[in-house]
Amino acid sequence: MQSKFLKMLTLTTCAFGMMCGVKAASMNCDGSEVAKVDDACYATLNDAVTDATAGKTIILQKDSDIDSGTYVYFNKNLDVDFNNHTVTLKNNVKMGLLIYGSTTLKNGKLINEVDNTGSTAITLASAGKVKLEGMEISATKGSGVNMYQNNTELTVDKDTVITAYDNAAIVAFSGSNGNTASHHKLTVDGKVYNKGTTGRYSAINGSYYSNTTLDVTIGENAVVSSDKGTGLLQMANGDVVINGQVSGYEGAVAITRGNLTVNEGATLSATGVGEKTEYEPSAAGKLYANGAAIYAEPVDTLKITINGGDITSKQGYAISAPANNNKNNKLTMEITDGNFEGSKGSIEFNEITDEQSKFIKGGTFADDIDTKFLAETMTQSVSGKVGKVYKITKENTVGGTFTVNEDAVVGEAVTLTISPSDGYEVEKIVVKTADGMEIPVSENNTFEMPESDVTVSVIFKTITVQNSDTVIETNPDTFDNVVTYGTVIVISLGAIAIAIKKTLKI
Repeated sequence: MQSKFLKMLTLTTCAFGMMCGVKAASMNCDGSEVAKVDDACYATLNDAVTDATAGKTIILQKDSDIDSGTYVYFNKNLDVDFNNHTVTLKNNVKMGLLIYGSTTLKNGKLINEVDNTGSTAITLASAGKVKLEGMEISATKGSGVNMYQNNTELTVDKDTVITAYDNAAIVAFSGSNGNTASHHKLTVDGKVYNKGTTGRYSAINGSYYSNTTLDVTIGENAVVSSDKGTGLLQMANGDVVINGQVSGYEGAVAITRGNLTVNEGATLSATGVGEKTEYEPSAAGKLYANGAAIYAEPVDTLKITINGGDITSKQGYAISAPANNNKNNKLTMEITDGNFEGSKGSIEFNEITDEQSKFIKGGTFADDIDTKFLAETMTQSVSGKVGKVYKITKENTVGGTFTVNEDAVVGEAVTLTISPSDGYEVEKIVVKTADGMEIPVSENNTFEMPESDVTVSVIFKTITVQNSDTVIETNPDTFDNVVTYGTVIVISLGAIAIAIKKTLKI
């Protein structure tokens, strides 16, 4: 059965002469044309889209406005090269470029100036697939892109910027108000911003309908940010994988269901504080973070896996799952690596069960972690790193001092701070495991902690200054200088240097 939305599209597009067999006429190429397809010229982008055959590329010739109709209808596979020009949407063009086929938009600007928060610059309808390459898309009131009906795909390349103010920059919803199941795929390698100053809008917003699935990949070059809201708001099902930068005032990520994976190289940060000072369930269709970098409020099965990255909050927790009334029993977490810091602490996980506990297997935390969160055999070292911890023992030395941590986690970089006494310098640093195996030490006095207790010693030697055949030895006990000419043999016995042949005390 055809949905009311599709019936509306059919009637509207017929009324505007954009389907139902009506063809737009080309014009003479006299320099006034807005678009070209091969050698054919068109007065408007809409005429070019209507007349072009599938597989063609429309090349814009000048800046233009689209100020009539509800949308420009792409019902076939077409690409548009903006050719460094700008298209501005005005008046009632609320759905912008309505795309059903596979389309690449590149090399230009698309501006949504429609005075309606429900408007959008690009609308992806059923099976619509859009690649954005070198595009700048902005929306003063509405959204940049709306992934509306089933099986839509949006790819944002590294040279594309999408900015919104009074709505999310990218929205993914289920068609027909949640009555139709939808599955969307979003890949971001560029920049997605919400720069609103009064609202709490996110940069990316996943639908709150339970039958909507949104799979999101944030690439390593991507930047997703909201000045007043949450960087990425995920209330839909699906997999969210973050390899790049996500930030927001209320939180970097707020999520209710599906899977969240954060990988090495990712940066998640919350710069402000959310409206919630104490936990209370979010209203239907809304989710507000509490200032945590990752805010989890499960309404269905939710799994969070962190394999690395930097997760920080200036006014909250790095990760917060504050729910009560057994809601958190739908949440599982696993942390294997990463750096965590929050002004309130690294982890908040209320009403945790035995099955959910012991989920931290690695990572470095700015505060002391509750031991109930640590996996079996894992310990937190004095440096804050979690792992299997081994002891570091210092051996006495002569000629200087050094400091080193008392313990470290396997694989952790351990650095010595060394202070030679006057007249001495470091000759060698020796690090040995319990079975006597020597561990390499780098030039900056650092070694990697092995899976063993270690003993550390620093061997100092007296300073020798040599110039050609002349050797100056400093006796640290008397502070006398001995100058030797010609062939010399220097024997060091403890702190005493003996020079043989032609010595002169100075």
